[in-house]
Amino acid sequence: MKFFRRQQRSGDPAVAGRPRRRRSHLILGALGCGLLGFLIGCYLFFPTAALRDLLTAEVAARSTAQLQIADLNLHFPLGLSASEVVVTEPRLPTPLKIDRLQVTPLWLSLFGSNPGVDLAADLFGGHLTAVFHRSGVFAAQGANLALALPLGDLESLGVATTVRDATISSAAPLRPGTASQAQVVLENFRLTGLTAVGAKKDVLSLGNVTLEASGQGNNFRVEKLSATGGEMTVNGSGSLLLGTSPRSSRLNLSVELKPAANFDPALRDLLTMFAKPAADGTLKLHLTGSLAAPILK
Repeated sequence: MKFFRRQQRSGDPAVAGRPRRRRSHLILGALGCGLLGFLIGCYLFFPTAALRDLLTAEVAARSTAQLQIADLNLHFPLGLSASEVVVTEPRLPTPLKIDRLQVTPLWLSLFGSNPGVDLAADLFGGHLTAVFHRSGVFAAQGANLALALPLGDLESLGVATTVRDATISSAAPLRPGTASQAQVVLENFRLTGLTAVGAKKDVLSLGNVTLEASGQGNNFRVEKLSATGGEMTVNGSGSLLLGTSPRSSRLNLSVELKPAANFDPALRDLLTMFAKPAADGTLKLHLTGSLAAPILK
């Protein structure tokens, strides 16, 4: 028995479809090469210096902040990467220095009414990520950020700590209807410069500090404030009214302090002027006033 293979004619659909598929592949390949060439051209010839000047001018025109960018480049896919960024603002105690900042569009949001960007920054020895929308709504998370900030009107007083983990959702600027949430864990929290207020030791270690707060507008409810593992155990709650600057923000906190055995005797005597210790040494105090000039009762 012999088998005969049927010879396909050029008029058959399978044969006729091959040139069309080849043409489609060629067109797609040409479009891909064109797009690749366009992207390469953008990376090679994009006017980053002009964009850097435009960004610094826009920030100066729209706010009281001053922006300095040492280097600005494109990064894949069509985002911006900046290094050695410095933000100077009169309400900040010190200039904000960012080692590296990367901005990438949230592509799906570009088709809506509230486009956003994805931010990633290396600063203070740690890392910060955030999603920010044109409406001002943002969600941010930071880790391992080493901070050293002045505290109060005395230049010698300060706070030094490491933000082990922080998650914050809010909006900038704050509006009356803005809902906010904040959860912060601080490691190795220290008050410094205490000899200026009569302490024998210049540094007071409070160990690990946990803060949980929620807010509506600029009114925040401090649901949890605790410090453990240091020279004094702290538990508190209350409210915080944000001002035009951190130093002008006002406190209304009820706190319980329990000094440890290694607590500075001079500070212990100072605290007993405001409250009588309980049998276990716990003191109940009320903290009011501004962050720049707190009042202890």
